[in-house]
Amino acid sequence: MDQAPPYQVVERFVRPRSVAVVGASDRMDYGGRLLRNLREGGFTGPIYPINPRRPEVQGMRAWADVGDIPEAADLAVVVVPGHAIAGVVEACGRRGIGACAVITAGFSERGAEGEREQEALVRIARAAGVRLSGPNSLGIANITERIFATASSNTSWGPSAVRPAGITLISQSGALAFNPLPSRAAERGIGLRAIVSVGNQADLTVVDFLEYFIDADEETKVLALFLEGLPPGQGRRLLAAARRSRKPILAVKVGRAPGTAAVARSHTAALTGDDAIYQGAFRAARIVRVEDLDDLWETGALLGATGAFTPAQAPVASAGAGGVGFLSNSGGMNSLFADLCGVHGVPLASLGAESLAGIESVLAGFGAAGNPADVTGNIARPSLVELLDVFAADPAVDLLVVGTTSAASGQRSLDIASNIQIARQRTQKPFVVLWSSAITPARAAGGVENSGVAMLRDAGLPLFHEPAKCARALGWLYAYRGAFHGADPEAEESALELPREIAATAWKETQTDALRLLALAGIPAAEVLASASAEEAAAGAGRLGFPLVLKIEAPGLRHKTELGGVRVDITDLAGLAREWGSLWQATEALGPARRILIQPQVPDGLELLLGGRIDPVFGPVVGLGAGGTAVEIERDLAFRPAPLGAATVRDMLSGLRISRRFGGVRGSRPRDVEALVAAVVRFAALTEELAKSGAEIEINPLVLLPTGFGVRAVDARLTLEPAHHD
Repeated sequence: MDQAPPYQVVERFVRPRSVAVVGASDRMDYGGRLLRNLREGGFTGPIYPINPRRPEVQGMRAWADVGDIPEAADLAVVVVPGHAIAGVVEACGRRGIGACAVITAGFSERGAEGEREQEALVRIARAAGVRLSGPNSLGIANITERIFATASSNTSWGPSAVRPAGITLISQSGALAFNPLPSRAAERGIGLRAIVSVGNQADLTVVDFLEYFIDADEETKVLALFLEGLPPGQGRRLLAAARRSRKPILAVKVGRAPGTAAVARSHTAALTGDDAIYQGAFRAARIVRVEDLDDLWETGALLGATGAFTPAQAPVASAGAGGVGFLSNSGGMNSLFADLCGVHGVPLASLGAESLAGIESVLAGFGAAGNPADVTGNIARPSLVELLDVFAADPAVDLLVVGTTSAASGQRSLDIASNIQIARQRTQKPFVVLWSSAITPARAAGGVENSGVAMLRDAGLPLFHEPAKCARALGWLYAYRGAFHGADPEAEESALELPREIAATAWKETQTDALRLLALAGIPAAEVLASASAEEAAAGAGRLGFPLVLKIEAPGLRHKTELGGVRVDITDLAGLAREWGSLWQATEALGPARRILIQPQVPDGLELLLGGRIDPVFGPVVGLGAGGTAVEIERDLAFRPAPLGAATVRDMLSGLRISRRFGGVRGSRPRDVEALVAAVVRFAALTEELAKSGAEIEINPLVLLPTGFGVRAVDARLTLEPAHHD
């Protein structure tokens, strides 16, 4: 049976006009809570409880089967035992219900047997023309339209607590999505648009919902993701969706620490994958990776309030333009905040002489003029408006942060909030408030009604309570906006024309073939000759010249240096004969199929690693970083999905520790960075081409020579049938 397009079917999950609750119950179990949440949340469309054992559930008429209900509901939310789900899905298909949110757990998160059952369920759904979210989820909440199709037991965040606004959360974890995350957002007065729990992503994935909220939902202004891992092949879709999005996307992604992949798999059957690859993909796609759950809301609210923008618009923080203007009633807060801005890459604006004179005039000998400015008691006086006007008028200030240590409630708090509001209405520049003395208005003395914090939150101002989190969020804001000033990643990744011989040649997994392949792709490679005798080596030396390097090659051998399989600084025929014989004897255990390679020695080089691999989630990716024998120790690598453009390569280099040595240190000459960039771009194109046949290639080392001398690949490994990378 034909299935609806993803956008159309996702609409049924997010904005259903009618809902069937399969497994509805009077007990407050999953089915009972789901029905209660729908009814009490304010859903105005028809609700069809399905329960074959009783004619009435929670005072509503119940139907024995989805086939009995009077219409094809937009959405069926399924809470029945695992063995019964396939039958329910088939019945939904017969009734014309094309969307099923499966709450029930016990599928691929259980291991191989559960994975087989989940795959069978998906096949049944596809045959029936039904799309699935889940299984192992908690459903979906459309907060702005009061559609709470969720089995969550948490009511503290529910219809009366969560403020409708523009942040949409898409989460693999149902418990996090419907418990601490929205509760803490509500506690901070931060509003939400929708919450989607995708569970195991057996059919519809995080990316399906992300695409919908990017392209088809005007109410969503910011997207927040909680990710454990994506299904195979979904990474490219994520990149494409995020790159075209003009709505900020923030993500908390687990998997940084060793061992977390196994934990995630036992939870939602999601392999976390190589965290460094996710990190590189996020950067390439302008996804802001935040540190913790609160950052999703606080930074999300900041990005939403300061306005998403397109590259054609003038952003707040253009390269080298201005920075943050900060004032508070505390010199200590000023020092701390300025320090944190330095840590998180937040520029502080350099105020002009006229601005400094204006601040001095208002302070009248008290406090300290500057940026940050210590305004002492003016924080609660009408003169605060004058001070903020001065900051806002300075062309170097593109965003204002007001800090205060005052109590959150009481007349003083209301005075501060009122004056901030007055000043905010007199400028187009965005305001942020750092109110360090309170966590929530409800906890402040005097209550919400008497709270300046609550007043500012109701007005939609981004509000922080910790200087570190405020500075960190501002750092992400500036990084996000700065990402739109470089070349468009998609536009600059133009496909390179590689020689046809690359695809047509039957390559072998040898050093000679690997280096020949690189040279054919336009990547400079040191010539290499294979020898099975000292006489062959001597003949090769006449062609290559001295000094030379000898390297052992044998089937299955990965690390030559661990066996003493490399000899360097060979300057004449006598040394060549001596070292050749010594190396052949030392590697006798490798068998008669071994060969000794001879190669010109490349001088004065900085050793890098350049690797191409096929990632199950993101497809062909390129890794670049410190190479040579220290690669496992240094772990100084950056990854990006291929293809790559020059701007992306430079961005990769900017995050590497070894790049500090490119300019020359302690008398060494600067390195040929432009040649390196060009080589990496070509290597990325080669990586994409090889991936078509399942092959991978790695250069280690790629020697970066002084400026004007380029780069040289001196050792490479071609793998025609790579093992899967976990």
